Amino acid sequence: MLLLLLASCGEIAYGRPGFGSLYLDSRTEYLLLVAIVVSIWLVVFVRHTQHAAVGGAVTKWYLHRNTDRSATRCCGGSAVALGLWHALRYHAGSIAAGSLLITTLKLIRIAFFLLKRTFYQRVSRGLDACGCNGSNRLAAMCLCCISCCLKCVEKSLEALSRYAYAQMMRSKRSFCPSAAEAVRLLTTNLAGAASLRFVAAAFLFLGKLLVAAGCAFLGWGILVEAPPYDFA
Repeated sequence: MLLLLLASCGEIAYGRPGFGSLYLDSRTEYLLLVAIVVSIWLVVFVRHTQHAAVGGAVTKWYLHRNTDRSATRCCGGSAVALGLWHALRYHAGSIAAGSLLITTLKLIRIAFFLLKRTFYQRVSRGLDACGCNGSNRLAAMCLCCISCCLKCVEKSLEALSRYAYAQMMRSKRSFCPSAAEAVRLLTTNLAGAASLRFVAAAFLFLGKLLVAAGCAFLGWGILVEAPPYDFA
């Protein structure tokens, strides 16, 4: 709603292809950019809060089931509610720091995507980034490699942040020491972590396959009983 409100403050300028373009002054453009960045940060913060709450719930269920009874009574005995309570009360700053790191990488990737799109638009007009012909394929290959590297770094940090939040909820420390401890545990138990990841992915695939098969069987049962498909 805030983004739509800021966008509606502009004026429509005609003279370009299409229905026209929206003209915003510099102050409104700055506020719109800040609102976009904050919106992305909030979305990432909510998702990371979910990861921390799940890590806290698992930690409570397996490691501290018979301790901290006052907090358990306060949350109604739910491990998920207790994990969310601990994540927001004791680790909100750490979650905000981790989500800010991922948001920064996303903004870098968005800026690089805009740069790459501008380059391809200039190439389509017969010019490369320097305004002369030639070396377009090499520049396009370099842009694709940089984009792939940025995507890999972002995905690696997202996976590391999930392990860091689980370690943070277990050890009650901040984000950076928990991330360092998570890296140490992953490097010392790399084979176990890879096998556990593979088994979890296999079970998730079997669960999705079972749900899809159940829905297909249910749909088949409904269709064969309908009048157009009733062959009895």
